[in-house]
Amino acid sequence: MRLRNLTILWVVLSLAVGLCAYAITGEHYSHSFHIPFMQESFTVSLPIAVWVVLPLSIFFFIVCLALFCTKVKAFLEKRRSQEDSEFLINQIVAQVFGEDFSHTFKIKNLNEISKSLARFNITPNIQSMPSGVEKIDQVVQVYKSLLEGEVTDLRRFRVSEDSALLFIEKRNKMAKDANYASEILKKDTEPLNLKREAFLALLQYDNTAEQIHKYLHIVEMDKEIAKAYLNAVLAQRISFIKEEVIMTITKAEFTDKRTIKWVLECKKILSPDQWLNFAEELANRYEVAEEAYLYVLANLEMIHNLKERLKLHTEHEFLRMRAFADLRDEGKNYPLEAFYS
Repeated sequence: MRLRNLTILWVVLSLAVGLCAYAITGEHYSHSFHIPFMQESFTVSLPIAVWVVLPLSIFFFIVCLALFCTKVKAFLEKRRSQEDSEFLINQIVAQVFGEDFSHTFKIKNLNEISKSLARFNITPNIQSMPSGVEKIDQVVQVYKSLLEGEVTDLRRFRVSEDSALLFIEKRNKMAKDANYASEILKKDTEPLNLKREAFLALLQYDNTAEQIHKYLHIVEMDKEIAKAYLNAVLAQRISFIKEEVIMTITKAEFTDKRTIKWVLECKKILSPDQWLNFAEELANRYEVAEEAYLYVLANLEMIHNLKERLKLHTEHEFLRMRAFADLRDEGKNYPLEAFYS
């Protein structure tokens, strides 16, 4: 019952009882009250009707006090519920960003839900309908934007530097801004995996040859970086530097077939003498590239040089090249491609 309604009821009831009592008797009644621990007392003289209404007033006060306490309790419980709900939302956001989260919930059920959620990795479903919770919907939208290659502002979510989503955001930014990728490579404090992505990003830009040549030696070479670098060389976005190309192939530990493929591709951007010199030096420094060098000799119709090079190996090695050289000696001009798939 609302306090206003209760007050109206009390007033009406008090008036009715008081008037009835006053109609019955209009006399006064006096009562002496003694003050504890003191030798004094005082007398109160009131109409009997007032004395009759007084218990109703005391009862009204007690009911109002109980009602007030109930409302205070309900307010505090609602506030705890709102605070815990907000903390639960913050936990979900933190887990999406891969952040640590620790909080003891006041509501037992939410505390159990929190501990259960902590045992899972949370990934937003970008195809789902909006939840109506603003913060959750913002996070899902940010996550979707990151997957689509957009640059967002994760700072408003107070994401730590080692967050996986922050890594994606930086990678997206590097794909759109060559200067930002260069800045990442300059900083000694940036992690190696981020520098790796920065270098891959630079390889996709034109007019970044100077930075690529500068930072090639600080990047940990692997097959993906080597492939991207050699593609940039073949596309002539960066210049062909023999030492760098040889270093890239050897550090990436290309197989013989992959090495043949890349050496053959280099024919498109090199003169015959440059191509031959590159293949020979690569073979001398990288044993796996030997067959690629033999292929170059055969492609340039340098059969004598091919046979001399084959003498450095046992008769059981490079049988396809030996067969090609023998057939050429017999005047049979089979295409070199027939010996390689």
